[in-house]
Amino acid sequence: MIVLARIDDRLIHGQVVEGWLRVIQAHRIVVVSDHVSQDSFQAGLMRLAVPPEVDFVALSVADAAKVLASSQWKDERVVLLLPGLREARLLAEAGWIPPSLNLGGLHDAPGRVSYTPSLSLGVEDKEDLRFLIARKIPIDTRALPSDDNVPVEKYLGS
Repeated sequence: MIVLARIDDRLIHGQVVEGWLRVIQAHRIVVVSDHVSQDSFQAGLMRLAVPPEVDFVALSVADAAKVLASSQWKDERVVLLLPGLREARLLAEAGWIPPSLNLGGLHDAPGRVSYTPSLSLGVEDKEDLRFLIARKIPIDTRALPSDDNVPVEKYLGS
């Protein structure tokens, strides 16, 4: 069962491991990234940041869509980490609709407008958000479980 589907361009870092993982008690972390799934060195470095009792795997978007369509993780508490909104959209287009999405971190980059220290959005990001919202996927914008949730629609006006 997916207990957290999080969009965060940093993927595995302190907020995820110390903030979220301890609260949600996940058994597995799945990074959904075509890039990371093809880079064994980067995936290996990420594995080092995950507590030893938590399984870790990096999957391409296509492979993740197949596994999510199955019941392979039904008895596990799984955290899905996606580097961007595009991966979430691709999973939704493949038929997997998450119970909710946590928009935890998309940092400043060319073509993006900064809204908070951890949230910057570009035109494509906003298109992907609108696509996900149209599918009735609840999206929260907390960096940490203890943070206040700001409705994501607040960031779509400009």
